[in-house]
Amino acid sequence: MRATFMKLLLGLAGFVTCLLGAGAFHSANAESPVPLAIVVAKTSPLTNISKYELKHLYLGEFVTGPDGRRLIALNQVMPSHDRVAFDSAVLGMSAEQQATYWIDRRIRGLSGSPRAVDSGDLAQRIVARLDGTVAYLPVSAVRPDVKILRVDGKLPTDPDYNIQ
Repeated sequence: MRATFMKLLLGLAGFVTCLLGAGAFHSANAESPVPLAIVVAKTSPLTNISKYELKHLYLGEFVTGPDGRRLIALNQVMPSHDRVAFDSAVLGMSAEQQATYWIDRRIRGLSGSPRAVDSGDLAQRIVARLDGTVAYLPVSAVRPDVKILRVDGKLPTDPDYNIQ
């Protein structure tokens, strides 16, 4: 029992270390903000999502689309610039706050964090083929095989769009 607890603590420590490394990456890449598009499969009935729903989806909570199917969030790996920007704009959490949040959920036996993929390109390929998945990426990287969602009725090209 004690050995299992120690393995859990070591695993969580590694997870926290990975998350905390994001802070240094973000400050080193302080470039002008680029709007992040929220994308789904072209065939998805979803056209708009609220920032509230998006936040709860990426916090591991149950969110459904208009067809009643559960949405699945895809994250980018830490410490990518897009991930840090998304986490700040949508979740309103620092890397340290997220680490605490996910450790608490794991201890309580709740769902884990969204799956992370290595690139926006891979995220788009998954989203295009798997209905119900949601991902984010720079608007300039969006390919025609996915659909950009409106967030609170706004597209990334709108002047008051605030996910960047």
